[in-house]
Amino acid sequence: MQFIFSFIRKGIPFLLVSLTLVASAQNRVPQEFKPKVVCHLPKEVDETSGLIFWRNSLWTHNDSGGLPVIYRLDTATGKVVQRITIAGAVNHDWEDISQDEKYIYIGDMGNNSGNRHNLCIYRVKKSDIPDHGDVSVPAEKIAFSYPDYKRPVKNRRENNFDDEALMAYGDSLYLFSKDWKDQQTRLYALPKTPGTWTARLLLQYNVQGLITGADHLGSRTVLLTGYTRGTWKPFLVLLTNFSGSNFFSGNVQRINLRAKATQIEAVAFAGKNRVFLSSEGRMPAYKQTLYVFDLNQLPSGEKNGKSGN
Repeated sequence: MQFIFSFIRKGIPFLLVSLTLVASAQNRVPQEFKPKVVCHLPKEVDETSGLIFWRNSLWTHNDSGGLPVIYRLDTATGKVVQRITIAGAVNHDWEDISQDEKYIYIGDMGNNSGNRHNLCIYRVKKSDIPDHGDVSVPAEKIAFSYPDYKRPVKNRRENNFDDEALMAYGDSLYLFSKDWKDQQTRLYALPKTPGTWTARLLLQYNVQGLITGADHLGSRTVLLTGYTRGTWKPFLVLLTNFSGSNFFSGNVQRINLRAKATQIEAVAFAGKNRVFLSSEGRMPAYKQTLYVFDLNQLPSGEKNGKSGN
C-alpha cells in the first residue's frame, strides 16, 4: 500500500515522494549481550538522554525539564569537563543528539503524552564551540510536525507520536519513533535546514519495543537502543547491509542487553568499532551509567532477515 507525503516549509512543497509502509519480518529469539560498565555518571547528568562522540569526548544532555546545556564527558571517568549552554533554547524534552561534519543537532522532540505542538531540533555550529571553557552559543531551529498526527492522544501510554532517536545521515535528519501503543517504530526524514517542516514518513517496522537512541557507523551500519514496555528489558537493534536510507532493508538483528539499568537511552559510535551506551538513573534502584563495548563483540547469530521495500 502506498502513501504520498512531502516536506512542507511554510506551506510550500519541498519534495514529493512515494512511500511504502513496511512490515517487519517475524522476530526470532534474540541473543543476549552484556556490555562493560565504564563508570557511574555524575548527578549533573542523571537523566542522560542522548550521546555523541566528538573531540575525543562524549557529549550528552538531560531530558525533560533539564537545563538547555550539552555536557562534555571524559570517556574514562564520566566527569563533566565542559558545559555548553544553548542560548535561547528551552529543554521541553530533549531526547537525543546527533552530528555531522559542521553541526550538532539536539532533538527537543520527547512527547510522552502525545499532545505537543512545539517539536523542534536545535542546530549548533561546531565552530562556535571552543576547545575549553563553559560558554553560551547560539542555535538555529528546525521546527517540525508529523504528517500522520491528527489530534492529541487521550491516554498517555496509547501514544505513537513520541520520539527519542535522532540521526544525522547524508543530507537529512532521521527520526525513529517510540511507539508506546504498539511497540513499533516509524522512520521519518527531515531536511537539515532551519525552518518549519512536515516530516516525511518513510516506513514502519516492528521492533517489539520502545526505541530510545540511534547512531550510525559510516553508510552501512546503524545501531538503535531501546527497552520493552512493561518488562523494561533493554535491547539493541543492529541494522547492516541496507540500501540508501532504507535502514531496515538489510539485516535486522535484535540483541537483548544484560545490564542492571533498564532505561538505556543513548548510543554513540567512537571510532571504527567502539560503542558507548548511557542509561538514566533511577535511584535507589540504579545509577546513571556509562557502558562500552566493541561492535565485533556482539553475537553474530541468525538475523531477523530483510524487511523488503
